[in-house]
Amino acid sequence: MFQLIIKFFALLLILNSTTTHAQKVGLVLSGGGARVLAHVGVIKALEEHDIPIDYITGTSAGAIVGSLYAMGLSPEEIAEFMLSEELERSARGIIDDSYAFYFNKPEPDAAWFRFRFNVDSIWDPALPTSLISPYVMDFITMRTLAGGNAVSGNNFDSLFIPFRCVAADIAQNTQVIFKDGDLPSAVRASMTYPLLFKPIIIDDMLLFDGGLYNNFPADVMQNEFAPDFSIGSNVSAVKPLPKQDDIMSHIINMVTTKTNFEMFCQDGVLINHENLPNVGITDFSKSAAIIDIGYQNTLKYVEEILQKTDRRISQEELNKRRKAFREKIPPLIFDDIQIDGLNKNQMFYVKSYLKLKKEPISVDDLEPMYYKLADNERISNIYPKAIFNEETQHYTLHLEVKEESRFSAAIGGLISSRPLNSGFFELAYHNLDRHPHNVKLNSYIGRFYSSLQLSSRFDLFYPWPIYFSPHFTVNQWDYFKSQTFFFEDIRPSYIIMNETNWGLDIGIAAGNKAKVVIDGRMGNSRDRYYHTNKFSRLDVPDISRLSFNTLSIKYEKNSLNRLQYYNKGHFFESSIRYVSAIEENIPGTTSPDKDVYSKDHEWFQLYLKYENFFYSKNNLHIGFLSELFLSNRKLMNNYTSTLLSAPAFSPIPEAQTLFLPRFRAFNYVAGGMRVVYNFIDNFDLRLENYIFQPYERILKNDDYTARFSEPFDKRYYMSSVAVVYNSPFGPVSMSLNHYDRNEDEFSFLFNIGYIFFNRKGIR
Repeated sequence: MFQLIIKFFALLLILNSTTTHAQKVGLVLSGGGARVLAHVGVIKALEEHDIPIDYITGTSAGAIVGSLYAMGLSPEEIAEFMLSEELERSARGIIDDSYAFYFNKPEPDAAWFRFRFNVDSIWDPALPTSLISPYVMDFITMRTLAGGNAVSGNNFDSLFIPFRCVAADIAQNTQVIFKDGDLPSAVRASMTYPLLFKPIIIDDMLLFDGGLYNNFPADVMQNEFAPDFSIGSNVSAVKPLPKQDDIMSHIINMVTTKTNFEMFCQDGVLINHENLPNVGITDFSKSAAIIDIGYQNTLKYVEEILQKTDRRISQEELNKRRKAFREKIPPLIFDDIQIDGLNKNQMFYVKSYLKLKKEPISVDDLEPMYYKLADNERISNIYPKAIFNEETQHYTLHLEVKEESRFSAAIGGLISSRPLNSGFFELAYHNLDRHPHNVKLNSYIGRFYSSLQLSSRFDLFYPWPIYFSPHFTVNQWDYFKSQTFFFEDIRPSYIIMNETNWGLDIGIAAGNKAKVVIDGRMGNSRDRYYHTNKFSRLDVPDISRLSFNTLSIKYEKNSLNRLQYYNKGHFFESSIRYVSAIEENIPGTTSPDKDVYSKDHEWFQLYLKYENFFYSKNNLHIGFLSELFLSNRKLMNNYTSTLLSAPAFSPIPEAQTLFLPRFRAFNYVAGGMRVVYNFIDNFDLRLENYIFQPYERILKNDDYTARFSEPFDKRYYMSSVAVVYNSPFGPVSMSLNHYDRNEDEFSFLFNIGYIFFNRKGIR
């Protein structure tokens, strides 16, 4: 009996010891950019063989995978997130086109580069701290991980899987280990690769990628959790040797220290994924393959891991625990907002922009408004946090906002194989206030086109977004100096157009992609020309003047992906304009008229334009353009003045620099197709073909006066074949263009930069 009692207590002791010292397993995830997708395959293989993961540590992009698993996401859910288009956009810093706020977009111009500065620091400029915009990454990280804080009370030990991540404090040259606080911020700091992503500040520390000092936090695993068995997954690539012309290789070698890839616990397995493809930090093009490689590599170690570990957790039990944890996460609904970094008036502007009212708002409803604010030229930086309120069971949106420098300068222009070369310069002042405003002065200087424009804009956001923009513009087009195509039977070779206009635009937002603009303008034009190309230096040109007042209302919707040479999206414009004008003609020596001519004009005009890339699959994009222009406008005093005042159809950039009489009319319908093939990143092959159908052509009489042809008697064609490189500063294009005419129907053009003009008084 006594021996039986002893055996019973011995059994209890053994059972108690086994329960108390149940074997714990830790998983260590290295950094490695897009190669960290292999970690997902590792987790998948471990779960399929019932191998538990009790602790997890990660660095850099490995912290992303680790935090998602610590939040209770399954390997399949992590893979779905890592393969999503949204994550790819965040890695490239690209805000979804659907969130772009067209109301904020300025008039297009020929700028290549823009610089922001303050007057007190103009001689002490600060270089950009990142190549990739962080706004998408910041928001996605907050949206995905903020719920973990709500459940864990900001304690990473209380997540579904206890978690640690590592960042780098470059001021102290040391690693920073996160075990509590704001989970999204900790992960964001851990993956802040120098130059690519903007660093963030936590507890007064400017933090960068943890891989700078510790790219494989096995020591963190041992010191923080002391597991019985550790599994390491190493996806880091070999550090490149510095190259003379590769600045990134210089920085990597200067700021990163050698990482120890040894397991620090007494027992463990290290999985080195040496067969991964060599992809860039933000290149997710081979994600699915990388996940599978990680999975296959782990299967090679499964038998060893099973032999060295005796504890198992079934898929059923794991999913049950995961579901219980995820059900505790409150939905991301905001009922309050806090803003740091701005004064009272600036905070009013931000709150008006976000449209946060007394009613709670979901994260999905907040998202488009957040990206509107992030895309605002007056905002230098914005960082979001979601702070859970135990009392309300909702979140407070905490925004750290920094005002952009108030002054900006821009340079750009056009370099062309034809004499169209021009320089563009702009100086602007931007004010962030309760009702922000800006003032801009720009200038184009060139042989063909010169201009000076002074404009301002005042924004209001109550009860809806609206702006007021007064402007003053002086334009000149010199077709003689541009050496464009001239034909004696079509038009004279000397044409110089001058115009001055001033007015006020009132813009009203009509959703994310559209706006309504009411504009009133007045001005005058002064055109000089000869009626024939046979003239001498002693001849005096005709001068036609037009003094005008005009009022219009326009609806415009735009989702095109580029300013010029776009290949995605659509554009729609509908406008009606009233014009009252006085025409005056002073005859020159080539004119049969001898008396000054003056006449009052009054007309209405309707303009419709619709562009749409309706097909976009793989690298092929197909779209169309259509235009309709109607007016009750009468003929001017002579043929040339009539043509100069007629609207032109110019669907390809070069056509905007040519005086093409056959593509001008007071009433016309036009359209065509565009086929764009993207054969290499940012390289497009464009094929375009258009038809122009005037209702009545403008014809020349023997005495140089004008007359209308019979309705619909002729139509004309225009086409273009172009290769375009869409560079960071603007398009580089080489095109062969065809214009339907009697001779010299083809033109070749090489351009670097945009072809844009400041606003005209009348279309």
